[in-house]
Amino acid sequence: MENDLRQPLKRRSLPARMFSARPSALRATSLACITVLGGMAGWLVVSHEPYGGEPVVHMRIDTSDPIITSSVKKPAATSLQDADAGDEELSQDTGADTPVLDLSDLGSRQQAGGETDLDKRRQQLANRNTSSGDVESPPGALSMDDLAPSRNQQALIPSRASLALVPAPVAKITGKGPHGPLPRRAKDGSRPSTIYARPVSREQLASDMPKVALLIGGMGLNESLTRTAINRLPPEVSLGFAPYGENLQQQANDARSRGHELYIHLPMEPFGYPSIDPGPHTLLTSVPPQKNLDSLRWHLGRFAGYAGVTNYLGAQFASNNDAISPVLKELGKRGLIYVDDGSKGLSRATQLAGILGLDARSAVVSLDGDGSPASVLAALQRLEAQARHSGIAIATGSGLPSTIEAIDQWAQGLAGRNILLVPVSAAFAARRS
Repeated sequence: MENDLRQPLKRRSLPARMFSARPSALRATSLACITVLGGMAGWLVVSHEPYGGEPVVHMRIDTSDPIITSSVKKPAATSLQDADAGDEELSQDTGADTPVLDLSDLGSRQQAGGETDLDKRRQQLANRNTSSGDVESPPGALSMDDLAPSRNQQALIPSRASLALVPAPVAKITGKGPHGPLPRRAKDGSRPSTIYARPVSREQLASDMPKVALLIGGMGLNESLTRTAINRLPPEVSLGFAPYGENLQQQANDARSRGHELYIHLPMEPFGYPSIDPGPHTLLTSVPPQKNLDSLRWHLGRFAGYAGVTNYLGAQFASNNDAISPVLKELGKRGLIYVDDGSKGLSRATQLAGILGLDARSAVVSLDGDGSPASVLAALQRLEAQARHSGIAIATGSGLPSTIEAIDQWAQGLAGRNILLVPVSAAFAARRS
């Protein structure tokens, strides 16, 4: 090999000089930076990324449910038969303990001509015009107009439209008895007092508005008068049926189809018995408890669809602890509620009921005066005053023509007086002052 000193002197190229020079940290770093920057510049030239360099947020999309857009075929609607079955299942599990929100009522509130509130709402939304410059909302979007009103607004006053209740009997809360089908608690805990109750929204129950409940009795004995009461009285008015009428089940379901909550009269021994005789199978203080329980089951088996029981007369019986206690205990076991008409101050029913596992309330006003509409209206005014004092108050009365007429007239002015009419079962759940 020749000595490099003998080579002719000439200027070497840049790569030759770079590779022949001893490498240093600075030179290595510079070369790396040039390579990286050159690669990024080349990538930006060949790729299209309009938002390059901006912050990016990553979100996880739940794909457990199908995403439906205007360009995707929507899944087939559920069959009418399946939808009806689902509605029936839902309606059977609603009531006082589980009050229904307004949105859940839309599908079953019957309007004139068979139109439901849901259909009406859909029509209103379809006819609603957007102003120029407004962006059209997607189908199903809520607006401020659709939100629930304040609890202090008069929107809480229920309309006169009826809420059809499920026909009775409901199988899961019905058992066999010696004299006919009997109400019972279901295996899932459902009770007749809730399934057969008229639903009330949570907003109504929690509102500060004074609430009044009416229980009008004597139904079932006169079919013509019963039909008048069913059709003329507001659906929030609860009806009490006597166990001695004919065609009671049909009459009861007619009342429920108009939205009325039902109770059954339980004839009990009054003072002055037997001169004052309520009727066959009256509960008596002079017979063994088993005899009274058999009479109780006779009454309860007359028809189905009632949320609870109310006394018919019975001052003597209801004031006797030993006589009434087994009856109240049996009613509690069957998932019913008890309403005392409040006509006699000697009744021990409401005091004993809680100890025996039975929910009970007592009426504070009786509408039965001299039978004139004026006396009924005066009693209703006392009921309103009591409701303003205690939050909620119950009144009882007989289904006489004058009473029906007076209640119909009185109910039309409730909104102006800021009074809320509710079914009797609401008194077992509503807030009290």
